[in-house]
Amino acid sequence: MPEVTLLANGQKFGGWTSVNIRKSMESLAHEFTLELTNQRVSALGQSVPTGLTLRDVRTAADEFSVLDECEIRIDGKSVITGYVDDFDFEYDANRADLRVTGRSKTGDLIDCSAVYKTGLWQKATIEQIAKDLCGPFGIEVLALVLGFETDWSKPFDRFRLDDGETVFEALTRAAEMRAVILTTGSDGNLQIERAGQFSSGAGLELGKNVMLGAIARSYRERFSEYTFKGQTEASDDWSGLSANDLAHKATDTGVSRYRPLVVHSDKQRGKADVGKRAVWERNVRAGRSIRHRYVVEGWTSNLGLLWEPNSLVKITDEWCDVDTTALVTSVELVLAGEQVTTLELLDPTAFTPNPAQPKEPKRKRKGRA
Repeated sequence: MPEVTLLANGQKFGGWTSVNIRKSMESLAHEFTLELTNQRVSALGQSVPTGLTLRDVRTAADEFSVLDECEIRIDGKSVITGYVDDFDFEYDANRADLRVTGRSKTGDLIDCSAVYKTGLWQKATIEQIAKDLCGPFGIEVLALVLGFETDWSKPFDRFRLDDGETVFEALTRAAEMRAVILTTGSDGNLQIERAGQFSSGAGLELGKNVMLGAIARSYRERFSEYTFKGQTEASDDWSGLSANDLAHKATDTGVSRYRPLVVHSDKQRGKADVGKRAVWERNVRAGRSIRHRYVVEGWTSNLGLLWEPNSLVKITDEWCDVDTTALVTSVELVLAGEQVTTLELLDPTAFTPNPAQPKEPKRKRKGRA
């Protein structure tokens, strides 16, 4: 059984009777819930002693307060660095329950408004904008984009904050324009990455390390054909009629019934952009329409490493006729009597970078005298 400890107020707390640690690519901040109790309720509704006393739980409760900076470690390895958000203590004459929940430091980026001087950057990269916005929160920014991909680091001509938006919302806009994703490291700092850069080398195989498998298919957001229409300015060799009649269709053969989607966009600048955007929309929606969920014993893969999101793993599942490589999008480590991990996986195409990103606003030219 791994040792889960929480460090807060210069003290180390262990012996947790229940643990839930969740990391997801679709939620910036990692989350944790830790519980202490002297009696656990069994599946039959009976009270089972945990080995702790009422005094043990009460003593631990006296040491906590909300907003405490903390660190969660598993067998000495840091997995979450952040703050205690919620503290709940319930008791009677025979039983005491303490629950502590919290998130990574990046939780503040989700909650808090973006504030920066005039709210305008000129010729700044997404990394610089992120550092300016995250700095006041004590959050560092690390770029983990591999290879010779230089497009993500291209400076924005102009990037302006929208009134009332949070730091996360502002940085998400910038990330979409540069085809990167925002994640959180175990140290609580912000990471700029591409999806699916790393292969864990691990595998999931029914009958070996998979305790429970599930598949969810939803075609609510999937369509039989995608028609994207855009417009651009006319020129000497590009007529006004043609400029205002840019359209492209992409067909999804996996959707058997008639389900058309027409999208008008003023963000496209040419016929090629409209075509790429239609194909991208079809592929991403198809990738997100099928989600795999697997429950495995323990918290580590067959390689002995903790499961992590944004990593590629091999799936071999005869029940679902699946033999492919998928992207781990969510990891939930649970200790509640037994120790298990719940993994959610998608086709890597679900996070394919958008090939036709919104253009940055152009500077207005001064009129001639």
